[in-house]
Amino acid sequence: MDIVERDANIDNVVSLMGLGMGGGPQDSTADASPPQDRVPGGVDSVIALRKKTSKPVIAAVYSPFSAGGVQEARRVIKKLQEGGVPAFVTVERAATALKNALDYYNFRRNLDVG
Repeated sequence: MDIVERDANIDNVVSLMGLGMGGGPQDSTADASPPQDRVPGGVDSVIALRKKTSKPVIAAVYSPFSAGGVQEARRVIKKLQEGGVPAFVTVERAATALKNALDYYNFRRNLDVG
């Protein structure tokens, strides 16, 4: 994550978090460990990056469509949002939010120039 944060060629950070896709048990409720222990890279590392960088950081959290998967996704999304990271249930929604933020930035920049 440090390389991404320092790279001047990277303007935004989108973390893709797949839950319950590691070939383990389908019912994620069987695993009582905290969500950050089940997500590669960890929820905490994404929140830490958000606090460290001025770049926009967002997350797309996706999970199997099951009761346990949906509950786990809700927990992870809530923790990310509480840590200041906008989180979305699909990559498409995350991309739309990022595009809307860029459009708003460009709009504001044009107001300041004109």
